[in-house]
Amino acid sequence: MPIRWLALAALTLWVTGCWHRPAAVLAPIATPQLAFDPTLLGKDATGLAAAAERLCAHLTRPDQKELGFVLARRAYEASPHHVGAALALAHCAAVKAEVEKDPAMLEAVAQVGLEAARSVGAPDRDARAAYWMALNLGMVIYQRGYAAMPLLPVEVAALKTAQGAPDLDLGGPLRALGMLYLKAPPWPAGPGDLDAALELLKTAVDNYPSHPLNHLFYAQALRENGDGEAATAELKRASDLARIELWGDYAARWQEDIQAAAK
Repeated sequence: MPIRWLALAALTLWVTGCWHRPAAVLAPIATPQLAFDPTLLGKDATGLAAAAERLCAHLTRPDQKELGFVLARRAYEASPHHVGAALALAHCAAVKAEVEKDPAMLEAVAQVGLEAARSVGAPDRDARAAYWMALNLGMVIYQRGYAAMPLLPVEVAALKTAQGAPDLDLGGPLRALGMLYLKAPPWPAGPGDLDAALELLKTAVDNYPSHPLNHLFYAQALRENGDGEAATAELKRASDLARIELWGDYAARWQEDIQAAAK
């Protein structure tokens, strides 16, 4: 999932100081041409949401993820108070926004995910909604740059709430907050905290050892802490796990990140 956006957002806002990127003009989100007719599922919010979650997975093709987002929107529109539909839309929006090349479209999609997450308790109640909100929010913050500074406390709060559902994305809430603590400058300039980052990322590795990003991010924290030997071992583990058979198109992207971290 798009956790690297959280680190980029923190760096954008705290490290660059006065750097500013104008807010993108939100673009309308057109329904793409799809081989599958979404109307076949009618207005069954539960069925639409379940189908969307299956499609917005690591091993599905890009066109399947696109369909997942469409189905999730239909589920949410059919029943705005349906928790499953809102969570599916927040999830699928994060998946779709991560691969959007047009900044305006990226922000438009992420905003859809944000609103869906807010509708079911994010940032301070439902842990699942808070996690997907944080991922979408990280992308919005990166797009808006310094102008998005007021959103940072919301992102941190969402990630803290998300700790109540650590199983999501195999430790996603742990590694997301851990990376934010790792990349942000320490107090008083920011919320950075290397010790907290190490603890969170070590927990992610211990409890969810099958996810490559847990090992990659923990390796980065170990290196920051001066433990190069342990970091190298974690990077090797990450590389061994980042296989296309297990993670689809994500594997190639993660291998690039692993190689970059090894330099």
